[in-house]
Amino acid sequence: MKRGHPLQHGFAAASVILAVAATQGCGGISCSETATCAAAPNPAPDASFDGAATGVANDASLDSDAQAVDDTGAVAALDSTPPPVFDGCTYLGPENCTNGIDDDCNGQTDCSDPACAPAFKCTASPPSGWFGPGTVFEAVSGTTPPGCSGAFPNDSFDLHASPTSPPGGCTCACGNPTGACSAPTIEVFTDNQCNNACGTSGGESACSRACSTWGQSAGVKMLPQPVSGGSCKPQAISTFPPYSWGQVAQGCTASRVFLPGATGGCGEGSVCANRPPSSAAGYMPTLCVWKAGSVGCAAAGPGYPLPLTLYSNAIDGRTCSDNLCVCGNPTNVACTLVKATAHPDATCSKSGTDLSDLNLYTPSDSGPLHCNAIGMMPAGSVVDITSSVSSTGSCLPGGTAQMSGVVSADPSTAWTICCSQ
Repeated sequence: MKRGHPLQHGFAAASVILAVAATQGCGGISCSETATCAAAPNPAPDASFDGAATGVANDASLDSDAQAVDDTGAVAALDSTPPPVFDGCTYLGPENCTNGIDDDCNGQTDCSDPACAPAFKCTASPPSGWFGPGTVFEAVSGTTPPGCSGAFPNDSFDLHASPTSPPGGCTCACGNPTGACSAPTIEVFTDNQCNNACGTSGGESACSRACSTWGQSAGVKMLPQPVSGGSCKPQAISTFPPYSWGQVAQGCTASRVFLPGATGGCGEGSVCANRPPSSAAGYMPTLCVWKAGSVGCAAAGPGYPLPLTLYSNAIDGRTCSDNLCVCGNPTNVACTLVKATAHPDATCSKSGTDLSDLNLYTPSDSGPLHCNAIGMMPAGSVVDITSSVSSTGSCLPGGTAQMSGVVSADPSTAWTICCSQ
C-alpha cells in the first residue's frame, strides 16, 4: 500500500512555518521580529493538493523545487528537509528494481514490486559452475546475431548446432606406374679406376650380386628401361564443398550480480533478473544457464529443464572409396635411376657406398668417364648392389568412386544450455 509522497510533507512544513510567523504579529514570513504588521485574516487551509499549496497567509506556495515562496519572492528553502519516513520506511522515490530496497515504501522490494514486473522477474539461482542466468539468441544458419547489449551486454558464447553434409564429387584416378621399369645394370671393378671388371649386377632392384671377390670402383652400365606390364594403383579423389551449420546461437550475460532471495524480492533459491529481450528479435523467450560439456539439464536443477546442446566444432567424416575404381595398363612410361649402392655382403644388410655419379660409365683412352670409387672392399668379400628407380606415365582410370560418411558435431566441443519454462 502506498504510504505517502514527499511533497505532501513539504507542504505541511511550509504551512507550519507561515503559521508561526503569523502568531508573532506578521502577515508573512518576510517580516522582522520588531515589525508592526497589520492584522490580516488567516484563511483556512485548502485541503486539496494540486501542486501549488494554497490557504497560506499572503498566498505562500510550494514551487517545483519544494520551496515555500511568498508574494514578495522571499524563499524558505525546504531542500535540506530529510526524506519523509512512513512507519519506519524512508521514502526514496520510485522503485529501483536492482538495489534490494523498498524505495517507494509500498512494502514490496524489487521483483515483488508490481512496478518492476514488466522488465524483471524471479528465476532460479544458477547452479555452481554454470554461467547465467542469461539470454540466448538462436536462428538458422546465415543469420548474424544482433550482438549482446542492454541488460545483457557480455558475449558469453557463439556456438552452433545441426551441421550440414552437402554432397560432393568422388572420382576415380590412377597413381604413377609401378613395375614398369627394369633395374639398372651396375658393373664393379677390382681397381679404383674402373679398368679391371669383376662382374655386373643382375638387373634386379633388390640385392643383386655384382662381384664375388672384392672391388674398389663401380659404374652404371645400363640405365633402367620401360618394360611391359606394370600397373597403376587406383585412387579416389574427393571434391567436397565446405560444410555449414543449420543453427547459430549466441549467449549473453548481465554485467551486474542478480540479487538473491528476499533481498531481490524473490523466494529462497531465486534471483531477481532482467527479463530477456523480445523473442521477435530471435531471442529465446526464457532465461537460460549453460555449462561446457554434455551434462544434461538435470544437473541445472528444476528451474531450467529445457535442454539445448550446441557445439563449437564439427568432424567432417565424408570420404570417397576406391574399391570400385580400376586402372588400365601403363602408357608413356619414363624411368629414372634415383640411387645405387654397393654393399660388402650377400644380403645388403651392411652399410654400403652410394654411387655419386649415376650417368652411364664410358671407357676412354684418357680414363673412364662416370667412374665411382666405392672404397676397398675386404679381400674375399662379395659386392652386391641395390638401386631405386622412379617412373612416370599414366593409366586410364575407370569404375566408380563411392562417397560415404557425414559431417557431425564434435562431441568434445559440446555445451549444455538449459532454459526455464
